[in-house]
Order: sequence, then structure tokens, then C-alpha cells
Amino acid sequence: MKLYQLGAKEIAEGIRQGKFTSLEVVNSFIERIESKNEQYNSIVYPLFERARMEAKKYDEMAERGHFLGPLHGVPITIKESIDVKETPSTWGIEGREELLEEDDPSVKRLRDHGAIILAKTNAMQLLLGCETFNPVYGRTMNPWDTRRTAGGSSGGEGSAIASMFSPLGIGTDIGGSVRTPAHFCGIHALKPTPGVISQRAPKQILHIRKEAGEMSSIGPLARSVDDLTLAFEVLSGKIMEIKNLEGMRIGIWESDHILPTSPAIQRAIHHASKVLIENGAEIIPYEFPKIKESMQTFYGMMCADDGRGLKETIGNSKQEYPIKNLIRVQKIGKVRRKVLIYLLKLMQQQTISTVVFPFIGKKTEEEYEELIVKRKMYRDFVLEEIKDKKLDAVLCPVFPTPALYHNGSRNLTYEGAYNSLINYLGFPSGAFSYTLVRSEEEFLKRNEKDLVHRAAIDTEIGSTGLPVALQIVSAPHKENVILSIMTQLEKSSTKREDYPPNKLSVMFH
Repeated sequence: MKLYQLGAKEIAEGIRQGKFTSLEVVNSFIERIESKNEQYNSIVYPLFERARMEAKKYDEMAERGHFLGPLHGVPITIKESIDVKETPSTWGIEGREELLEEDDPSVKRLRDHGAIILAKTNAMQLLLGCETFNPVYGRTMNPWDTRRTAGGSSGGEGSAIASMFSPLGIGTDIGGSVRTPAHFCGIHALKPTPGVISQRAPKQILHIRKEAGEMSSIGPLARSVDDLTLAFEVLSGKIMEIKNLEGMRIGIWESDHILPTSPAIQRAIHHASKVLIENGAEIIPYEFPKIKESMQTFYGMMCADDGRGLKETIGNSKQEYPIKNLIRVQKIGKVRRKVLIYLLKLMQQQTISTVVFPFIGKKTEEEYEELIVKRKMYRDFVLEEIKDKKLDAVLCPVFPTPALYHNGSRNLTYEGAYNSLINYLGFPSGAFSYTLVRSEEEFLKRNEKDLVHRAAIDTEIGSTGLPVALQIVSAPHKENVILSIMTQLEKSSTKREDYPPNKLSVMFH
């Protein structure tokens, strides 16, 4: 086994035991990146010489028996939008190449515990979208199929971890941005409870209001659950008690009844449910209440102005199509919007005309306050409901389809409630890569006249062999429950040929 195939915990233990040095590990990853990154474009800001210098220093410390922490000498990658000293955080916007003077608190914490920042990875422009491309760094590819996206907005991390350019990465998530790349790229991710991991507000990013920004989390991506657990413990300062599943009550949420999920995802949910039952859990059918109304409020909070914040943030930079389209839609006045909604309904475009389009646009302060109140009431209601039902967690999809083709998000304007609803609730969740699409699962009958459904059908064509993940959701500050369930799923999956991390080991041996 090559050093770049090891996970973060394995690397840390190997360095402590003197099996290899940090410099040897760093060089192994650098050689891997230099030979393969051109194919995938996940690494966009390398810090190789700095990483080598730090590795030498940490090796000298290790020789004296001094270790900074559980990540001593382990190289990791960081999403481009997260502040790392002496690097830019452009957010995919031209003209933001200024080098930063200090690390984000999350990065500082990782460094303080011995991590070495190897590189920064690509992100979607302004972090708005389930793909990853921008005018500064270009487009990131999915290592499973370069015709497809690695997801977004932390797609660079998803692609890098899957390609074995890094054992561990850190991204951000306000609507699925660490979970979707994990789902598309065959790895795992954790979206913690918002606020558990400290992060600095970005400079001159004006398109999201404070209350919407509070739905965001910083979270780790890795090829093993052990590495997610280690990273979360370092980032949060909490020790995770991994429990067995005996007596746990786990709800199963299969569909948002707006956009059906692919057959492979349905199979994964049913298979995982049996595994959980075999390990002592009780499975209960469950559906989050009022999904459509909640998604309408989520979109309303995320897109609450007339596009002015987006325009001020992006300045003279080239606008990629998600930004361009969003600005255009947000500027539409209420009267014209009603006419367009009516026309979309006549054209049988039910998804965009009832869930998304009516709720994007400028809000008065009174209207925005109403959205905040609605969110709090809904969150309180769901917390009370899962308490009454004695649910420890909910098992559900991450995304309705496998990885999209590049530009597939043009028509997939609604990505399912599975990710965004969890941000809206402020709940933690994990994405666990579970299985691969089978040839007979490429097609699911949908409403072909609806462009969103049509886009999902197009995605499924040619998807045989792509990875799909499951999502585990729990109440705020219950990351240990999520990681316990993911740990058991991992133990039950590692011998399966269709377990995506196993396939990655074969693809990139």
C-alpha cells in the first residue's frame, strides 16, 4: 500500500510509531497530485514547499518524542473559500487574489493539533450550486467519471479526497456543500451543528444575510468514518462516544414527494435499514412535516434581496450561470413574477413554479422577519415531534440522483429537500457513501414534462457504477449518534465489493 492511500488516523499513528516520516507522507501526496491533478482540477492553490518545511520540523519534534496533537504531521486540504494565512480566498471571484493575514479559527485549530495544510481546493463561485466551477480556477471533475461534476460547493474537496490527493479535507455546508460532494465522489462527510466549529465571517461577501449565514457549518470530508470522527474531535474540542446501536430508534425518510430519488438510493436505504435492525436498532417510517412550505421559506431566506448583494460581491468578475440566473430572477418584480408563475404552471413546470421561483426575490424587513419566525416555529415543532416519537436519528437520501453531468444543474433547479431542509433546521448530519448504481437502476419513471424531473432522468442515463450515499440526521449536538450509526454502517460495508471506498482503493491502487 502506498502512503497516499492511507487515512489521516493511520498516517498519524504511523508517524508516532516511527514507521515513516511526515516528510515521506507529504512527498507521496505531492507526487500523486502532480501526476494526476491535471485530470481532475481539484487542487487549485498548492502549498507544497511550505508543507515540506513544516513536515521536516514536525519530524524533528517527533524524534524528540514531542507531538503537537492527534494530527501531528498529517497533510490535509482546505476549501478555497476558507481563510488560510498567506493564501487568497477568492470564492471564485476575479480580483480577490489578496493574500490573507491570518487563518480561520478552524484552520488554526487543525494546525495547533499538528495538521499540515498541503493545498487549497476548488469551490463553486460564491459557493452557490451543486457543481464546482468558476472563472478563477476553472472546473473540477469527478474521478469516477470526468464527464460528471464532483458536486458543490466543496467539489474540490470531494474530488481531492476521492482521488487520494489528501486523506482529510475541510469544507463548508449551507445547503449540502460537503454532503453532496461526498455523495457524488464516493466518500464520507459530516455537517456538524451550526456554531459548534468556529468560523470567521468572510470579508466583502454580501449576498447572504446574517440569519441565513447562521445555517452554515464547517465540516470534514474523508474516506473513513474514523477520520471524520478524529477531525470533528479536533475541530470541536469534543470527545465522541461511539455507541452500539442497541435500542436506538431510527426514522426512515425515503422521499420529499417533490422529486423522487433514484432506484439505487432507494435500494441503499432499504439495505441499510436491514443492517441497522441486525445491529439492534428499531426502524420507524418517518417524514419531516410540511416539506414544501419549509423549502419555500429556506429559498426565501437565502435569496432575500433584489440581487444587489450578489452584484456588489461579484463586482466586475465574470458571472457563472448560477449567479447570472439568480441575479436575473431576484430582480423580477412581484407582478411580472405572478405572470411568469402562471405561465410556468400552464407549461406543467410544477417544481420550479411552486417550490422555487415564487419565493426568490426582495423581501421587506417585515417579510424577512416573518421568515425568521417561521423557521424558528418549524424547528421547534420538529424537535418536539422527534422527541415525542423518541427518534435518535433519521436515515434518508443526500441527493435525489447520482452525480450530475457537467452543467446538469442548469435544469435541476431544485435538488430535493434532503440537504437544504437539514440546514434550515440547524441539525447535524452525515453523508455515508453506501453503494454503486447497478445497470438496471439507471432509469426511474418521472414526470418527463417537468424540466427538473427531466434533468434527473438525464442524470441517471449512463450512471452505472457511480457511488451513492445515505444521510444520517440527528438533533442538534448529537454528532456522536450520527458517527455511531456511520461507524456501524462502515463495519458492515467494508467487505462489500460495491462499497465505494473499496472501489476507490482498486481504482487508485
